[in-house]
Amino acid sequence: AVMNLPVVGARAPRSKEQMFKASHSCATSIRKPKLPREPMQKGADACRPKSVAHVATAKGMQESTKGHGEVRQMSWNPVKPAEFTAVGWDAEVHELTGKIVPSARSDEIVQQLAKHVKLEVSKVFADVEVMAFAFSDLMRQTAFGVAVPEVDIVVCLKPHCMQDFMDCRFRQRSSIPKEEYKLKKIAIRTCTEHLVHKGGLKFRRSAFRGQEPKVTLLAPAALGIHSDSIPIDLSVNSLTPIHHAALLTECGHMDPRAEA
Repeated sequence: AVMNLPVVGARAPRSKEQMFKASHSCATSIRKPKLPREPMQKGADACRPKSVAHVATAKGMQESTKGHGEVRQMSWNPVKPAEFTAVGWDAEVHELTGKIVPSARSDEIVQQLAKHVKLEVSKVFADVEVMAFAFSDLMRQTAFGVAVPEVDIVVCLKPHCMQDFMDCRFRQRSSIPKEEYKLKKIAIRTCTEHLVHKGGLKFRRSAFRGQEPKVTLLAPAALGIHSDSIPIDLSVNSLTPIHHAALLTECGHMDPRAEA
């Protein structure tokens, strides 16, 4: 008797025709949003497709002007192919090595950079020595100078100087790291902070995952050392630049072209 009672509020089953009309009316009610159209181009420009570089450049220019209200252009220095006046393989090699070998002017600039770094770092570390090495001619102004600096500056800290600094930095001796790798990282951060905030240098990037941690700095022309900015690699108690310079010096005694 209960099964035969009608359910209160239940709808009668629909026919196939009614179900088709209901689904069609729901589909037509959903409309796609209208997208903004680009202005029409007239003439020959209408047939030209826009390149990916053009679209990316326009997008980057729009993003740069949103927050700051100024237009920024991408700075780039093209890599020019080497041009030789000499003829022949041996003559071209001799000409190329003559351009790559650091000149006397480059050595002078590097020594001035070393004096500037030592003057600033000595305000943090009492007993410090600074060594600088140039592995190419700074007058060439290569395109990848910032990516691969051609000047290495090594800050040489003695163990007692490092220990005194750690004692002043950490109040509890138990918190002082014992690994030499971590001590170098702390010393590099300290030197970098002082050189950037008070020494006039600019920070570019850090590389702390290698065996010898280092940072890349930029010595601007405002320092008065050189007319152009000079990228440098700064490290503490690093042996690789010293071994590299010693190897090139010994090879140069056999053949001067090896120093390139």
